[in-house]
Amino acid sequence: MANNNEPRVNNVTSSTEVRRILLDLSDRMVQSFNQVLNETSNDPEYTRYFADGMVLSVGKTFAPSLARYITCAVGSLWLPFPFEAVFDLLSKENRRHEWDIFSCRNPVREFSNIQGGTDVGNRISIIKPSFHGNMLIIQQTCTNPSESSVVYTATYEPKVNAAARGLLQPSQLDIYASGFVISKDGCEASNTENAPRTGRCLLTMAFQIPSSSGPAMTREGSVASSHMIFMNTIGNIKRALSS
Repeated sequence: MANNNEPRVNNVTSSTEVRRILLDLSDRMVQSFNQVLNETSNDPEYTRYFADGMVLSVGKTFAPSLARYITCAVGSLWLPFPFEAVFDLLSKENRRHEWDIFSCRNPVREFSNIQGGTDVGNRISIIKPSFHGNMLIIQQTCTNPSESSVVYTATYEPKVNAAARGLLQPSQLDIYASGFVISKDGCEASNTENAPRTGRCLLTMAFQIPSSSGPAMTREGSVASSHMIFMNTIGNIKRALSS
């Protein structure tokens, strides 16, 4: 692997340490994301089919190490946009503000990455939001001809700095993995070489959110809030790709 910029978090400049932490966080993050996809989809607490085509599965789990409940939700929806265009939008940090409802339209910047192979779509990035001074976003993007993924988690810069100095174990950094899997339709709209990209793709979105209400939040409340997050995000994606 080769990095385009020297990994640096605040005033921590040890490339080896920052890279080690970044790889560790990324590995745990992807494992957490896959666990949410598998457990919430296969054994959900609640599943609802919406008129807009969204299939939403919601579950709630208790994280002993965090002493709090976490709402996990997975939703899938067909989008009338090419596979490549959706991945391009979701994976590039300079377009994140177009779809991320938690960014409130504020831009973010990538200030470090580890490239995986020759395809620029395969990388691990540290992203710095402009709207929260202490927050970092760790993101891993992977792509191949039939399926791509964008997985990310928010963490706190002081904790990453502490881990880079050996004052905190990377395993003590909280992981709330969220992200997308974009799957090709499998049907080519045209065989013409110069034809514009058309078609559709299946977008699966999963997220984990710490619950401040603990087990008291009702099932309907969890489903309603999850559906709102999904549909606001999907609405932003559609507007960005239609403009």
